[in-house]
Amino acid sequence: MSHVPHPDTAVDRYAALYDGYVKSPTLRRIWATTYLNDYPAEAEPYGFVTQTDLRRMAQELAIGPQDTFADLGCGRGGPGLWMARQTGASLIGIDASPAAIRHATARASELGLQDRARFQLGEFASTNLADGMLDGAMSTDALLFAPDILVACQEIARILRADGYFVFTSFELFKASIHFQLAPIQDYRPMLEAAGFSVEHYEETSDWERRMRLLLAGIVAEEVNLRREVGDVAAASLHQWASNRPKELADARRVLIVARRK
Repeated sequence: MSHVPHPDTAVDRYAALYDGYVKSPTLRRIWATTYLNDYPAEAEPYGFVTQTDLRRMAQELAIGPQDTFADLGCGRGGPGLWMARQTGASLIGIDASPAAIRHATARASELGLQDRARFQLGEFASTNLADGMLDGAMSTDALLFAPDILVACQEIARILRADGYFVFTSFELFKASIHFQLAPIQDYRPMLEAAGFSVEHYEETSDWERRMRLLLAGIVAEEVNLRREVGDVAAASLHQWASNRPKELADARRVLIVARRK
């Protein structure tokens, strides 16, 4: 799930952005030329996850064809569908955006995964899944947007079986984000441990800041093309994000976390 600023007037604030991405060869080119060989083209992520991230996440999730996992904050579904194809496991994608669910469901069908991938509305703190039904859970660059991260971690622990893994990327915020209107998030470990997880790995991802700055600069430079391709609403939102977010990157850190449900 990518979290750029959303047009306030939209019923589903993500719809213009998700729909615009599909129509924009310029956006896809910016992502691909920024991440080069580490760009997970099959996943076509609308975020910052890399091939390296996904391979590591697959290794740590340790799931297979008999298992079911969730992608929380799944967005357009790409990373979760990549994981389902890579591991053979069944996927449940959860997102609060109807546009995300629509896009993700269509992509599952295009990939021939409709029999073992489903997408449904929900939130980190309210997934509507049964206790202990999952063998694993993942998320890419979305958990920081949960209104209450401790409650979100408690919900993820509830739906995971004992010894199941929650593997995710997210951002620490050393100062409040004015752009995203988020309070500081200095360390996810206390919240994960309070929710019943044992944190096995907690590390900064490689080269994240340089790549993000390149990507955001590319979006600013392509404002005219993007406005033509995605429309005024989505283009304005993208431009605002790409112009304002770099000011906060020095006070942030992107991390990959592996947590086991006790």
